[in-house]
Amino acid sequence: MSYIDLLISGILAFIMLSVGLSLTWKNFIVVFAKPKGYFGGLALQLLVLPTVAYTIATLANLPPAIKVGIMILSSCPGGTTSNFITYLLNANAALAILLTVSNSFIALFSVPIIVNFGLETFMGGHTDIALSFWSTIREISTIIIIPVFIGVLIKRYHPLFAAKVQVPLKWITLILLAVVFFVKLFAGEAQGGTGITLKEILTPFPVSGHRQRY
Repeated sequence: MSYIDLLISGILAFIMLSVGLSLTWKNFIVVFAKPKGYFGGLALQLLVLPTVAYTIATLANLPPAIKVGIMILSSCPGGTTSNFITYLLNANAALAILLTVSNSFIALFSVPIIVNFGLETFMGGHTDIALSFWSTIREISTIIIIPVFIGVLIKRYHPLFAAKVQVPLKWITLILLAVVFFVKLFAGEAQGGTGITLKEILTPFPVSGHRQRY
């Protein structure tokens, strides 16, 4: 793991701790007491999103590799960013966190299926892809579960402190999240970034009306 990945993991864990400061155990219990939103969210993530992605990839005038990329994106579970945005919008952060954790485990099985479907459909290929079970547990635990747990405990035993720091933490974590995206997007691959070029960024633009010949 590169130093950039370690930095990003630390920032994401801190963001989730700040989200945890706004939650109580009751927030999580209510999600399962009224599970309609939970199961609806799973259905949207696992069924509706890949279907929409497949439709776009089929109809769009894009290179096969980009079409497969769209399918890969649709198979990825929600992450820290979605949880944080839910928190910023004062929506159901507990539900978002539970969906992220659940989808991350389900992704161990769903991602290989969706990715190989995309490869076979758009590139006529197939690959053996497997996600590491223990690596997934480690990342979910260190970046989401443990920080949120600590945040909830702080709110439980120090409610005045949790309430006092929530507003400034919203701004601090928002800035930190922007730093994460900036670093990850523009850093080179050797440093743990995407190494993406301007040409690669512009390639998918035909979907939104930009015309390009291939």
